[in-house]
Amino acid sequence: MKNRLFLLLLMAVVSIPAFSQSKAEVKQYEKTLAKPSVKAYERFLKRYPQSVYYDQIASLRDSADFETVDKSSLKALRDYKGRCKTHTWKEKALDAIDVVETSPLTSEEILSAAQSLNLYQENGQYLAYRSEGKDYLLAFRLGDNLVLTVYEKNGAEWTLHNDFHINKEYIQDGLNPRLIAQAQIVRVQELRLVRLRYLSEKDLYAEYVQMLLNPLTGESDAVIFYGHNAKTSKDKQAYKIEGQSPQALSNAIVTAQMQYLVNDLNQDENLSIISEEDALTDDSIQWWLQNNPSAGDGKKRSVRFGTLDPRCGLVAAFKKAKKDKSSRYRAALFDIRGYTVICVQDLSSGNYSLAWCERQCQNKKRDRLLNTIYFENETSLALFYYHGRKSFKRHLSLAAKKIS
Repeated sequence: MKNRLFLLLLMAVVSIPAFSQSKAEVKQYEKTLAKPSVKAYERFLKRYPQSVYYDQIASLRDSADFETVDKSSLKALRDYKGRCKTHTWKEKALDAIDVVETSPLTSEEILSAAQSLNLYQENGQYLAYRSEGKDYLLAFRLGDNLVLTVYEKNGAEWTLHNDFHINKEYIQDGLNPRLIAQAQIVRVQELRLVRLRYLSEKDLYAEYVQMLLNPLTGESDAVIFYGHNAKTSKDKQAYKIEGQSPQALSNAIVTAQMQYLVNDLNQDENLSIISEEDALTDDSIQWWLQNNPSAGDGKKRSVRFGTLDPRCGLVAAFKKAKKDKSSRYRAALFDIRGYTVICVQDLSSGNYSLAWCERQCQNKKRDRLLNTIYFENETSLALFYYHGRKSFKRHLSLAAKKIS
């Protein structure tokens, strides 16, 4: 009985708003629905701005108004958007504006124009763009900078609108990025921008950049994702990266453009955000490779060791690995994230360092395999290799930081 009484009370509370409207408001609501028109809807909304029926009437008002708008006129559509009461119908207005602002030029016409204007490059991208009823040719090319050349169509002629040189985004210097996927026009709030993507790869390292550009002003925003190149020969996608993005980790995303880019990055299944341990590991390995580009050529040379952050995955792996020891150092050889590394701990300071790094052996018959390390004396490690049926040894001085 108590449960039934509680249900009746709950139903009464829930139903109160529907019956709390004045008789005049309910009568006006019924009259508006009986004889619908934009003026009738607006009359109700003006008279009862706090009504529970407000959202319903506002949507009906916007819908009826949209039916009367000239869908081929930018001005008419923009005026309508300004009158809209509801977000849904404002979005429909923007969609209609996008249709009007879509260039009628085909990809074949754009490519032909790019060739006739001497803009064509095999690795470039070419796109038709329309703004305020004017058609443009956008030509994107990657060199020392990202070059965006914009031509405006005037009748049968093309005239140069602007030539923008936009700084490329990168983490690691010396890479050669390439444009991937076709540039496309996207809407961010009310701005029609061009979305562009490019990729840089070197061994097991990769950088992916996504940009939004205003093609008529050259203004741009970009996010970058970098880290371990996880793509294999079996993967069909253009990229697959395990890493991190400085922009995605930032708490200072202040523009709609950056929010769009970061959201898109977070939803990309080909980009996997890794742990802090792995991120520090990748950074340490890339630092070592950049600072020792020729260490593996077999010649005698100096080697720069990289000091390791205690949070780095290399330190955690070192602690678990089998070690060789002298009176001054402990050293461990192990594989991690596609590389074979030697990590060393200085016993006097307790600090860890990355002393050696090379690509992990994939084929023992073809590639060289760093199989064993051991201390020859207090400060020198012997590195024992197999290369097919042959074997050889190198010497790494931890004190002098030299390989021979």
